[in-house]
Amino acid sequence: MKKIGGTFAVAMLALVLVLAPVGAAMADNQKGLYVGLFGGYLIPDDLELESGGTEVNVNLDNGYMAGVRVGYIFPAVPALAVELEYNYMSEQDGDIAEVKLGDVTLDNLFGNIIFRYPGEWIRPYFGAGIGWSWIKVSPNELFTPATGMAIPAERDNNWAWQLMLGVNFAFGKNWSADLGYRYFNADNFTLKIDATNIDVTYSSSVVTAGINYHF
Repeated sequence: MKKIGGTFAVAMLALVLVLAPVGAAMADNQKGLYVGLFGGYLIPDDLELESGGTEVNVNLDNGYMAGVRVGYIFPAVPALAVELEYNYMSEQDGDIAEVKLGDVTLDNLFGNIIFRYPGEWIRPYFGAGIGWSWIKVSPNELFTPATGMAIPAERDNNWAWQLMLGVNFAFGKNWSADLGYRYFNADNFTLKIDATNIDVTYSSSVVTAGINYHF
């Protein structure tokens, strides 16, 4: 976690130095409707599996996140914004002793509320989101060592939540960029693996960067 925080701080400082001269000269308060694209480096926690009182943790590889959003900054309350967001969490490989897991992917739809400092060109923010998440385990990479046979694809969906922290930078009348960190959690999935129902908890940290167009 310390390494993530250090990387985020260095990247945020670099972005401030690059955008400061341009943003101070060109930015306005950019209230109202905006749309954006973002991506990020995905660092998942161990996937937690539980069945019949037995718990197993699955180590997952890092991946990436990609997403789109539409938001609205209230002109009368420029410190407050709301967003509708879709993001995709890429393939994350993992394995445990008895079961070899292949690609784990997630699709997520969120409603976010963002609180931001309404500065002219630099706006620290924090926020939270609640939404719906769809998890999928790829059918071609899930095997039982005893038989070597593929188990059909497993999917489930349920509620999820996220917390966000970062900085937004204006660099033109209609443009802004942001650098942020988010924590994602979904803990109510149920997958059937080898005829056994297994409760699944997924969580991850994501370092993100994005660009927005303000109407």
